[in-house]
Amino acid sequence: MIYSLLLLASLALSALVQGYTPAPVTTNNPFPDVYTATLFDSPSSSIRGSITVIAGPGGVGLSFSVHFTGLPPDLGPFPYHIHVLPVPAGGNCTAAGGHLDPYNRGDEPPCDPSDPATCEVGDLSGKHGNATGSVFSTGYIDKYLSTVPSDPAFIGRRSIVVHSSNGARLNCGNFQLISGAQEAVTRGTLGVINETFSAPETFTTKTTTSRSTAIKATTSHPTSTKTTTTFPTRTSTHTTGS
Repeated sequence: MIYSLLLLASLALSALVQGYTPAPVTTNNPFPDVYTATLFDSPSSSIRGSITVIAGPGGVGLSFSVHFTGLPPDLGPFPYHIHVLPVPAGGNCTAAGGHLDPYNRGDEPPCDPSDPATCEVGDLSGKHGNATGSVFSTGYIDKYLSTVPSDPAFIGRRSIVVHSSNGARLNCGNFQLISGAQEAVTRGTLGVINETFSAPETFTTKTTTSRSTAIKATTSHPTSTKTTTTFPTRTSTHTTGS
């Protein structure tokens, strides 16, 4: 009886998500273009941080480095998503519009992280996990987002929004192509040595990584505080703290 109910529930969920196109894996993402979204210095939020993005190995998908601080524990866990519109200079996160969802999936039923192609492409936390704790750092490859301007899943001119567990928009920031990043990457000063760079599928760190296993890059946003992003090298080993 229980098995039958579970089967019916599964079939019902499948029916709900029918009628939209699963997201395709993106390819030919240009190396070494680097995009970063830095959260605003909002007087109404303690949350600060950034997300930095570069092409995945072989140009397939994108490699994300995520770092947030000042997350108020009583409001978590914290979903975060890529939204369709950029945020105006005043930092009004409501202006970001809805989630990036070029294949009209919608946010119901909830994203199944075991089948990320069936999720909204902008639902980063749905695919890779919510932000937790007061300080949160993680990295992953997302195969369904793009830095190709003509791709429907292009992250440029979009924004990132951090939400409370009840969906309220707590802070946000706009993705921008880093000026001079291509030259920095070519020189190896942005944590990526060459086009054979390969990040692990998933890594999470809560402690400072030694210089022998990571290269740090400092980026800034004209309306935000300076943040530091850590990229893994090809030989890095990442561990999770308690």
